[in-house]
Amino acid sequence: MPTLAGQGSTILPDTTGRFSLIQLADEYGYNNASLSANQIQSEAQAPNTYDAVWAAFQPQTWSQYHAAGSTLILSRYYVPFEDAYLISGHDLSWFEQNHPSWILFGCQSNGTPTLDHAWTGTLAAFGKDVPLDIHNPDVVAYQMNTLLQYLQANGYDAVAIDQIVFQNFLLSPNPNLDGSNPTSGWYGCGVYTQWNGTTPVASSFVRVYGSPSGGDSEQPDQTFINDLLNWVQTAKSTLGGAGIKVLVNHPASGTAPSGNDATLINSVDGVVDETGFTNYGQWGPDAGTPGDFATTLSWVQNVQSMGKAVFLADYYNCQYVPANCNFTSASQLSGAEADWAAATYAIANGGGLGMFIAPQGVGEYSYRPELTTSYGAPCGPPVQSGSLYVRKFSKGLAIVNDSSSAQTYTLPNHAYTDIEQNHITIPGPGGTIAINRADGAMLLVTDGSNGCS
Repeated sequence: MPTLAGQGSTILPDTTGRFSLIQLADEYGYNNASLSANQIQSEAQAPNTYDAVWAAFQPQTWSQYHAAGSTLILSRYYVPFEDAYLISGHDLSWFEQNHPSWILFGCQSNGTPTLDHAWTGTLAAFGKDVPLDIHNPDVVAYQMNTLLQYLQANGYDAVAIDQIVFQNFLLSPNPNLDGSNPTSGWYGCGVYTQWNGTTPVASSFVRVYGSPSGGDSEQPDQTFINDLLNWVQTAKSTLGGAGIKVLVNHPASGTAPSGNDATLINSVDGVVDETGFTNYGQWGPDAGTPGDFATTLSWVQNVQSMGKAVFLADYYNCQYVPANCNFTSASQLSGAEADWAAATYAIANGGGLGMFIAPQGVGEYSYRPELTTSYGAPCGPPVQSGSLYVRKFSKGLAIVNDSSSAQTYTLPNHAYTDIEQNHITIPGPGGTIAINRADGAMLLVTDGSNGCS
């Protein structure tokens, strides 16, 4: 287990001893969820004061209400394989008239080219976004130019690059542009270099991804991977040179970045981990252990030790917790859910960890007042005892049970209260606390003593 104890060396303000609150998106969330101006004001103003917004579509509202003198990282959402119409104002007709050979088309599962467009799976709200061939350096240069101008004109500090996945996840047809849903096994594959008006010449097809024999959907195509890495690295050099930070949404892989993962993370300023400690929402009172806790813990701490911020997302998907299906705010989550998020965060926090919790996904109100509470400097790294993970702080204690059965822990000789107040019964100093399966406790010292003693 990494021994990171808190150092604050990332783009986030030092998160040691506190919950660094972030918002993943303020619009276009689950069921098209969107934050109101009042909700943004609530999240932005002191004492709440969020540290970052991953996908801020309302930057002026955040800037208006954010506390003066504090840091707020505002990022604009972007997907490399598409032109963002809301940024460029260019629709399919514009590209067909000006740069038709930039448009990326799909192939059938057997590798046969089609006249259907590729698709990244973005929402209908982005329905005018045109798929582009980022293997073409002219395309990347165009994207960097339009993106940089937009970021600077709208007060952004960073770009939030989504869908950085090292396999060909592109779909086809594109329901927004072709009027039909994707066909199983079809994938984004190539371009047409010659056109008759708005119609591609079939014989001019150039394959960019995959092979003539097909079977390339969801496969780790090396050209695809290299193009993604090049796009991110170009963003870092081009946008970074203008003071824009680069953040990516990239799934955790193993206990520490290596190979392509290490190349990627060394090229950026921060990473979104949507797996979180809930495994994309697969957590609940009846779901057993969230799973892979130790792997996620090591990944999150190792990325921080590389000097990169991690935006950690914990979702509580109603597929696994049916009571959450009508929830629109983190304030509606149970004490057990919030305690798990708080305890796992505190154990993993190495000074560069951001925290987002929500019942479904992005675009939901995420503020909970108890998460503005300081739990003090870490006394050291987490300690594992069987399936229990424990980390002491000067003002608190975090305990996580990563097993399928209840566990007990003997408290140090301090008086504590649960940060969620009513979730877990807390015995007196030196007493034994019970932690249910797949559960956590974030405790606060209440007797004024130093929790490290």
